[in-house]
Amino acid sequence: VFGNDITKTKVILREMRLKKGMIYNHQQILRGIRQLKKTGYFEKIEPPQIAIDEKGRGHLLIRGKEGAAYQLNAVFGYNPAQTKNEKGYFTGLIDVGFTNLFGTGRILETYWQKKDQRSQELRFRYVEPWVGGYPVNVGFGFQQTIQDTSFVRRNWGLDVEIPFSYILTIHSHVGREHVLPDSIGEILYNLPKSSFWLYKIGFSYDTRDNPWNSSRGIFYSTQYEYASKKITSVADTISSPPVTKGSFYRERWTIDAELYLPTFKWQTILLGLHGRQVKSDEESISFADLYRLGGTGSLRGYREDQFLGQKIAWANIEYRYLLGPFSRAFLFIDGGYFMKHNENNELQQDYKIGYGFGLRINTRLGIIGIDYGLGENRSLSSGMIHVGLMNKF
Repeated sequence: VFGNDITKTKVILREMRLKKGMIYNHQQILRGIRQLKKTGYFEKIEPPQIAIDEKGRGHLLIRGKEGAAYQLNAVFGYNPAQTKNEKGYFTGLIDVGFTNLFGTGRILETYWQKKDQRSQELRFRYVEPWVGGYPVNVGFGFQQTIQDTSFVRRNWGLDVEIPFSYILTIHSHVGREHVLPDSIGEILYNLPKSSFWLYKIGFSYDTRDNPWNSSRGIFYSTQYEYASKKITSVADTISSPPVTKGSFYRERWTIDAELYLPTFKWQTILLGLHGRQVKSDEESISFADLYRLGGTGSLRGYREDQFLGQKIAWANIEYRYLLGPFSRAFLFIDGGYFMKHNENNELQQDYKIGYGFGLRINTRLGIIGIDYGLGENRSLSSGMIHVGLMNKF
């Protein structure tokens, strides 16, 4: 292997599923090269070569230009005022990741996001790859979410991933979660103090040629979560709907699917479909357990987490012109759906649509991203603008 000044050779070989002395299989080598590209360890990998030495022994030569082992992702956005009595506000995100710590493939990530004036999120994660020399990745994470100054959610847990092949990975999680409401959450949303034990299982299937800027392939991920919930404290202000102490269960399902269809040279179409659902045996789904829809990660042209639902779904269509391995220009249309039952068990549901354009440009500073989205009943001057910078170093 040539060009790996940071990444250890044994890490590259294990990701490609290669060992010295194996019988040469050209298709396996090509699959290994695609897997190596997905890791992000190399910016560019040349076609593999075969060399025969003076003793007649065969050698596989892999040459590439190594990529950065660390990355910084910073995003800042501005949400204009909706009425004369309101003020616009800024949002932001800072994501620092060590995706190849010391060239060993270890991952260390920290994440902070301010979604709106009253909500923010903090995350930390560490992953130890190939524990004991087997294809098993074990990680530990912590997350804290402040939602609308109405409650604080904290959770921590252990993740185990088993990459069965180049394209199929099994995911599992065991963790602990606490929901701590403040007085506003108790009065407005009838939130009690609660704790959970979480158990998750799922899998992902990924045939994309380049996860940073795909031109073809499929990505599919699904996950099931079971939570044993215990309500430990109910405030006197909570009366309707009735909330009682006790033990309950909560179930969640998530589905994410993306299809990349190449059209003309350097052009591709992204078709994305995503769904979320939560169920519980409580009198009604807790406000803290509802899913949130809207913003740059789902329904562009709307505020972050603008809509709530026990069932949500959204679809994305993008026509992309690929400007390079990390750069593109695109047009998009997003459609979203959400539904829930109110305090009187009445069904509330709606559909929303957004559209706009975006850019991802690779510069010396990093990858600069700009998204401009228009939601329903918005003029051109009141669209949502998000500017981001992702820098690898």
